[in-house]
Amino acid sequence: MKKIILITTLFSVAVTAVFLIFKFKPSKQVIDKETTLTSRDLYLELRENGFVEPRNRLEIKSSSKGRIEKIFVNEGDKIKKGQIIILMSSNNRASMIDTARIISEQEYERCQNIYKPTTVIAYMDGFIISRQKEPGQIVSPDEAILVMADDLIVKAYIDETDLKYIKKGIRTKMYLDAYPGENFEGIVEYISYESKLLNNVNVYEIRIKPLKKLKAFKPGMSVTVTIIAFS
Repeated sequence: MKKIILITTLFSVAVTAVFLIFKFKPSKQVIDKETTLTSRDLYLELRENGFVEPRNRLEIKSSSKGRIEKIFVNEGDKIKKGQIIILMSSNNRASMIDTARIISEQEYERCQNIYKPTTVIAYMDGFIISRQKEPGQIVSPDEAILVMADDLIVKAYIDETDLKYIKKGIRTKMYLDAYPGENFEGIVEYISYESKLLNNVNVYEIRIKPLKKLKAFKPGMSVTVTIIAFS
């Protein structure tokens, strides 16, 4: 965690202009003008290291052991709640289908029409962040086939001594290591109530929401977060 304090102290600029105008007659006009500018500004710039992660991460699994027949989505695809994304066969159905295929194409089609596959649906709107299995593989209920997320945020940790400067709604700038020279704006939407011990320092978790959807964001990316806090 890095902290940079920038202070613009009281400054004064005095400019005095004296103009002497001489004419043919022995007369003299003197104009004195003095301008004083003052400004006092104090702010704190916090720079923290963070990373991109899903707001809510959901592993999609089969309710029972069986064979994956079809997966309709790939990594990065957007999906809607209730959308069918996987077709599964139980062990019994898979055995009957395989036997029917050996007998004849007609028997295979008949068996397919009678014994329907089990559907797996999406439980929320979001997008696929990982495809961990492929059609033809046998999976158990504790194995994830797909992993999805509803949104991506940035997580960072603030030193307890700087917590007083952080408030919900404060604007931030974010710099991705993968895209040097570019910055993205965000807003602090969460500050944890409980601290964590990180490298023997008490820190508080903050979560930052990008102000707009960013195609550049991918889970696990390293981010440098800059927060300007005025005193």
